[in-house]
Amino acid sequence: MRGQSPPPATNPLRPDYPERDSSILLDMPERDLARVELAAERATAARAELHEAIREAHKNGETLRAIAESAGLSFQRIHQLLRSWNS
Repeated sequence: MRGQSPPPATNPLRPDYPERDSSILLDMPERDLARVELAAERATAARAELHEAIREAHKNGETLRAIAESAGLSFQRIHQLLRSWNS
């Protein structure tokens, strides 16, 4: 390939970037957004499960510091969550 020039740029928004098949590009955002939506649903479910586990651990006498360490949260955040649920 020595001595040959690169293919001509056909994308007016990025002259250094060659044109791609537009049908592939149109599907990508939809797939990406579907993946984001699924991840958000899973995160919401996981957050609800974590909150329930925090409530149960507190109800069963675990210390806030032990709960915080297990949850990977700060002691202050656990305290804040429990206070908000009790109000």
